[in-house]
Amino acid sequence: MDKLDDKRDLEFFNGLINDDSFEKKKTCGREEIKNVIHTPSDDSVQELEMVEFEKYHDDVPDEPNEDCLTDDPSKEKKNTTKGFFHNLSLCKKIQLVAALLLTTGILMFIPVYAWFYNQREVARLERIKSPDSLYITAANREDKINIKMNEIDVNSTWNADTDEKATYKYFVFAVAGQYVVNYNLQLAHTKNNNFKYEIFEAEASNTNPGGIEGKDYIVYHADDLRIPADLESIDTHDGIDTSLPIYYSVKKDDSEPAKQISLNAGTTYTIGEDTLSFDGHYINMESGTSEYTKLADDTYHDKTYSYDLVERHSEPLYWQVTGIEVEDTTGVKNPFYHEYILKVSWDETANLADLSKYKDTDIVYITVSVQ
Repeated sequence: MDKLDDKRDLEFFNGLINDDSFEKKKTCGREEIKNVIHTPSDDSVQELEMVEFEKYHDDVPDEPNEDCLTDDPSKEKKNTTKGFFHNLSLCKKIQLVAALLLTTGILMFIPVYAWFYNQREVARLERIKSPDSLYITAANREDKINIKMNEIDVNSTWNADTDEKATYKYFVFAVAGQYVVNYNLQLAHTKNNNFKYEIFEAEASNTNPGGIEGKDYIVYHADDLRIPADLESIDTHDGIDTSLPIYYSVKKDDSEPAKQISLNAGTTYTIGEDTLSFDGHYINMESGTSEYTKLADDTYHDKTYSYDLVERHSEPLYWQVTGIEVEDTTGVKNPFYHEYILKVSWDETANLADLSKYKDTDIVYITVSVQ
């Protein structure tokens, strides 16, 4: 049927749609009506042609019904979201808003917390790292000017009462510091003289340990030129009177027989129920059987000299021991003080002609660094 434009015909159809034999369906401001007739001869339902007409009522909305589909996807989405929230119960709405607020708060809290945590860690590290201090000192934590190595005489004897030729000489030094967990110790020296260098742990006492002075111990007279001033709290020696002579000897372990505790690698020492070992070794010594064996190679030449041509015996050897632990049972990293003996030895079988080779000058450096 054609679309109806006559208002009179509209009234006629309004009367029809009140009949139970018609089905009505409201669609977007229009009404579709179907006339369903049951015939006596057949139980099947016959549908009349659908009649569509404009609804001229005054209450027809200008906009389509919310249930209608629209050609604008954004409006459809808007209507769907609005409808979803509108249909929620009050309790569900409160829960949804609370969840959104909580999520927003978490997203804002994470970067802010990360920033403050990072600042706290930086501040903590600065408090720990800034006071790190390490010093090389003489015995008894005294000024390093007291380390004098210019008195080596390869022609000397142990004492005036014997003709036994001396073959080494001891020098005491110390490492002092605070806020340190462990440290590295380095010895660097040239090889103009055929000296051998070895570092041992030292032991101090006011009592003469016996033996021959210079060979079994050395005597140190403290002058109280303590350094550094910021480590005044260090108690250098428990039970030792620094106004009296201090006897230094190489420290030995508790094994049988006792072994001198050297910082060179390759030996394990027994201290009470514990064991102790070090990894001291040369890091640039020439190996093999050439004429330059046991001299320095060129590994660190560029770090030592700014020019190329250097006499091989003037190329310094570097010896290192790493990871020396600072004993601190309190965990506070209190000031500490470790004493060592540097043993400088020479060939004990050398004759007078060979001893004439020990007439040159060597440079010796002792350095320490935080690991």
